[in-house]
Amino acid sequence: MALDAKLRIQEARKQRYANFDKKRKAMLEELEEAERADKQAKSAEAAKKQRYAQEAEQIRDAGRRMVEERQAELRRQQEEAEQAEKTAQEELEPPPLGEYPSPHRHCLDCFLHAS
Repeated sequence: MALDAKLRIQEARKQRYANFDKKRKAMLEELEEAERADKQAKSAEAAKKQRYAQEAEQIRDAGRRMVEERQAELRRQQEEAEQAEKTAQEELEPPPLGEYPSPHRHCLDCFLHAS
């Protein structure tokens, strides 16, 4: 009978430890699952932040290019206006004397020889 009691106690202890092991394994699996989910959430958040940073950089680059293109266009327009003004000014100035042959030079020669 003492042997029976001792065996029952040992069996009860094995059963208790087995139950503890089951609970421990379940808790461990739950913890690992929570850690995986947290890691995935952090990874997704980091990827989202990186996408936003890339988009912001692309927007800044596009804005910078637009400003540079606009400035280049304004410079080109200013240069064209200056060139047009210079051309108009040159057209208004009379040609320098003696530089161009007179189309009526022969008439002057005729006049001088006739006198």
